[in-house]
Amino acid sequence: MKKYLTLILVLLSFFPLYAQVNDTIMDYSMKLIQNQEFKKAIPHLKSYSKANPDHLNSKLQLAFCYTQTNDLQKSINLYQTILSQRPEYDRAYYMLANIYYRQENTAKALEMASQALNLVDDNPDYLLMKGQALRQSKDIKKACKYFKKARKKGSNEARFEYQKYCK
Repeated sequence: MKKYLTLILVLLSFFPLYAQVNDTIMDYSMKLIQNQEFKKAIPHLKSYSKANPDHLNSKLQLAFCYTQTNDLQKSINLYQTILSQRPEYDRAYYMLANIYYRQENTAKALEMASQALNLVDDNPDYLLMKGQALRQSKDIKKACKYFKKARKKGSNEARFEYQKYCK
């Protein structure tokens, strides 16, 4: 019995060490992202996400790195996976809207921006994104309404867009 207890205690002592290694991997990945070394961060984030499948931030950071390295399909797939697990996660809809906007897929950009706004209706980033997608679809009148709302919420970019397209 004493041998089993010793074995259990020894095994339990490795769990904090494993957690420290994983925390170090995530910390290192975040430093790489801060230094805009997105390509270098990807393998570390993939490793961390695999070891911690429920850790949302690592998936979000990985999707962001894919976007920054122009691997947009991987980013889209990962954001969709995140949304399948947390359909109320408004920021993922916003990030998808940005990707679709970059790809000039206006219908999908509008859909994702609307989803984000359905969850948080006063976020200036979401309002701006909806306005930009509407402008991309050539609906300047509606776009201006969203730029105006985003501007009132403090978005400097919306102020610029409003001055450029709405006056």
